[in-house]
Amino acid sequence: MTAMADAEVLPAAGLQQRLLALIATSGALLGSRRIEDTLGAILQLASELVSADGYAVWRLDPIRRAWHVASHAGVSAEFADSMVSTYQGQPAAPIASHDPIAAEDVMAPSMLEARRDAYRREGIRSMLAVPLVIDDEATASLVFYYRTPHAFGRDEIVLAGALANLAGAALRTANLHDEQRRREQQALFLARAASALAASLDYDSTLKTLAQLAVPEIADWCAVDMLNRQGEIERLAVAHIDPARVAFAEEFHRRYPPRPDEPSGLANVIRTGRSEMLAHLTEEMIDAGIPDREQREAIRKLDLTSYMMVPLRTRQGTVGAISFVTAESGRHYTEADLRFAETVADRAAIAIENAWAYEEARTANQLKDEFLATLSHELRTPLNAMLGYARMLRTGVVPPERQPAALDVIERNGATLTQIVEEILDVSRIISGKLRLTIGPVSVPQLIADAIATITPAAEAKRIRLEADIDQATAMLPGDHDRLQQVLWNLLTNAVKFTPVGGHVQVRARSEPSAVEISVVDTGRGIDEAFLPHVFERFRQADVRLTRESGGLGLGLSIARSIVEMHGGTIDAESAGLGRGATFRVRLPGSPSAPAARPQH
Repeated sequence: MTAMADAEVLPAAGLQQRLLALIATSGALLGSRRIEDTLGAILQLASELVSADGYAVWRLDPIRRAWHVASHAGVSAEFADSMVSTYQGQPAAPIASHDPIAAEDVMAPSMLEARRDAYRREGIRSMLAVPLVIDDEATASLVFYYRTPHAFGRDEIVLAGALANLAGAALRTANLHDEQRRREQQALFLARAASALAASLDYDSTLKTLAQLAVPEIADWCAVDMLNRQGEIERLAVAHIDPARVAFAEEFHRRYPPRPDEPSGLANVIRTGRSEMLAHLTEEMIDAGIPDREQREAIRKLDLTSYMMVPLRTRQGTVGAISFVTAESGRHYTEADLRFAETVADRAAIAIENAWAYEEARTANQLKDEFLATLSHELRTPLNAMLGYARMLRTGVVPPERQPAALDVIERNGATLTQIVEEILDVSRIISGKLRLTIGPVSVPQLIADAIATITPAAEAKRIRLEADIDQATAMLPGDHDRLQQVLWNLLTNAVKFTPVGGHVQVRARSEPSAVEISVVDTGRGIDEAFLPHVFERFRQADVRLTRESGGLGLGLSIARSIVEMHGGTIDAESAGLGRGATFRVRLPGSPSAPAARPQH
């Protein structure tokens, strides 16, 4: 395994002189702060102290679990690009023995069998490898290559060993400096990112700024993707120092969007809320993972080498992800980089939540102002009528034959005021948890008939055709009759209110094995797609002007949802868009034929 020749022994004075030269230059070597500078200094010093045809510093990559040439001189790039991932059938690991390995004939030792073809192509005949011990493990090696047979003297090996001891110490120092520099850069980046994220409550713009900051500090590429209201992944930002490359990446994303069912990648990170990292992207991985030839070629044009995808996790769940990608820099991410990226994403998620909270507060204030304006309008109209007729009656302006009609107006407007107050009280009861249900058997046909009878005068005034389509099997369900009457009346009132003259409103009831479904379908003005998710929210009104003209506080649908949910049911709305009508569907549990007894709440 180790071959030496006593014939090649350096004179004592020569060895001493070279060792003194090594000591004299050790300060410069140990003072190198960058890994690249240290590797270069090791090779330079090796060439000055030990004569050889080629030199290389091999290092163990713990991520790829392979030995690779970190720096070289006197050997070809093809030779230096090779990697060793196994040794005698075992995965690559630190060198077990710290003793030098001298081979006069590289084709002889069995331990070098895997490298024989590479030696043959490079014309290497002899080799001396000296392990470099870093943090008590030989995770690097200084290698001397000879293209003619070389006999190694003991003193020559001693000199190479002394150089290796110094080189190991220098690499350890450089590693520490590199780690310190990396942490300083990360701290500076976090400070800049925090400043950018706090500069605006528009999270779209702040996330775009964050992507720009990441390039080229921690990535060659950075992309931010978010879930839209439909649950689809939308690219919010992509950054690279070259605008042409950005355009290429955007076109790539448009042509090859992430599939929701992908077992890995962007969609999986957002779906699971777990980060993904690939330290080394190889040609083999691209060929194995991408069946489409054009997509493979497009990925190769991006020159990707490593990537991290980290989720944007908020209290509402995972709402997006940030992708950090390296390419032309040749950098490869580590677990430490992934932890840092997750820290960045967590801070970005906090900024998103802050932006949402601000928007919710702003919207709440706006809704409050709109509600108060609507409330004042709704209160003032019947009050004006009541006060006006009361004064006219008091002053005798109204003749006796018209006094009953005047009293009817006062009574009708008083009932309107009572209804407004009741709606506000219902909201207060719901919020405070004081709304009570009195559960009993409820006849579905009678419930619908009563609601239609109540709304018929308003429908006839607009020549709206009212219809009921009730499944004969739909008979009874357990519930609070008055509250369910309130739900159905609110839905019918809205349908008639927003259906134009000559329109059509239909009430449908269907029985299912364990539920009853009641639907109110109209041919009215419909619901805008953007407003549909908010239709059951308190004080929400799609068009305040139209609602104010038609009357109402915008509380009816919110109250209806709360009552239905208290019954253990669900209520939803659907619409094909403005001008295309709307459907409100209520599903209530319970056997339609034999309602189960339910306790009073």
